[in-house]
Amino acid sequence: MPYKDRQSERAKASNKKYSQSEKGKANQKKCNKKYRQSEKGHKNNMTYNWKNNQKMIADDWNDVYNIYQNTECCNYCCKIFKDSLDKHLDHDHQTGEIRAVLCRSCNTRDVYASDSDTSSKSSSESE
Repeated sequence: MPYKDRQSERAKASNKKYSQSEKGKANQKKCNKKYRQSEKGHKNNMTYNWKNNQKMIADDWNDVYNIYQNTECCNYCCKIFKDSLDKHLDHDHQTGEIRAVLCRSCNTRDVYASDSDTSSKSSSESE
């Protein structure tokens, strides 16, 4: 048994040495790029970004991703998306709640925030 352990240690050391070499790094970069371009890699990358970088909250990320992928026009102005760069998942920055899939212009105008501000003002004025 000790002989096998020594062999596996040598294999691990050899793999570590290769992964730290220029050739190993280039190969890893190529594999990572290929994975990110795959459907599974794209899905994992998007959901990771939404959860960790954007701090969005959802019960089922598969549903959110499928809705995002299948939405063809802005949920606010009905403009058809030209490409993936025009499509944004809008969310409340304080609660993390996902609101809609919007085009870039509606997302930067923050249409839902302005709607809630005007509705809260009108409700406070009526009291």
